[in-house]
Amino acid sequence: MRITPKRWSIETIMCGMRGHVAPAATVATIRPQDSALAHPSGTDARLCRCVRCDTWVDYRDPDEDLVSSDVLAAEQELPKPLRGRALDERITVRGIAVLAWFNAVLFALVSLFLLVLLLGLPEIQSFASTQLQHLQSIISQYRPTDSVVPMWEQRIDDLQRWQFAVLLALAVGYTALQVVEAVFLWRGKRWAEYLTAIESALFLPYLGYNVVNDPTPLHIGSLILQLAIIGYLVMAKRLFGVRGGYRRLQELFSQEMNWPRIYQQPPLREPPTAAQIRRSLRP
Repeated sequence: MRITPKRWSIETIMCGMRGHVAPAATVATIRPQDSALAHPSGTDARLCRCVRCDTWVDYRDPDEDLVSSDVLAAEQELPKPLRGRALDERITVRGIAVLAWFNAVLFALVSLFLLVLLLGLPEIQSFASTQLQHLQSIISQYRPTDSVVPMWEQRIDDLQRWQFAVLLALAVGYTALQVVEAVFLWRGKRWAEYLTAIESALFLPYLGYNVVNDPTPLHIGSLILQLAIIGYLVMAKRLFGVRGGYRRLQELFSQEMNWPRIYQQPPLREPPTAAQIRRSLRP
């Protein structure tokens, strides 16, 4: 399942960020059988094909200290960067990993706040009661019959250390879970995708309850985001055997990244239409 628009070349964007993957750029000699990956283009120059974005790039012949080998390595030893569907899905999953990092940082701050409250609860209760007394004295000057102190003092006195301890344990546990998800989603581990899908599904009842009882944009957006993450992981990544499961996903990747064919013949693209040319020339 492709997330980016079809007219975008995600491979070109990735090469613009990380550089091209042109294995023929650093070999000493270009042979006739290397024509699918490199061509001499003049004195001390060569055209080399990037095996990720299929762009032909003009390189100078490498100096002796930059030469990686005399000739191109065998096909099984050439680089095999992600491209096509596999690259698109890797980027999307890493976007989910970034969201997990954001959640981890947020709940780490919540954990720190709860720890401060837990350690200083008696002092905080004493300070809050004092401030409420001052507030009540100010209110009494204008509205002698109004009283806010008893209600809030009772609520403050009812706070127990074990309540903060439970909340702290939950916050720390969720922070750790988000860190694990973020790290291993970024590394492309499939079990992390299962973990993320299950964790997101467990939150759906809570998010649905919030939307029903308090339909704010934040609550609605959170629910839509969680549904989108679950839908993408289950449908596009084919978790739980959906749409043929992992085996079918690997078959699709193998069909797109047929490396013997890619190394032997550059893929041909359809020429652009007049509308596409006009769109590309717009300022």
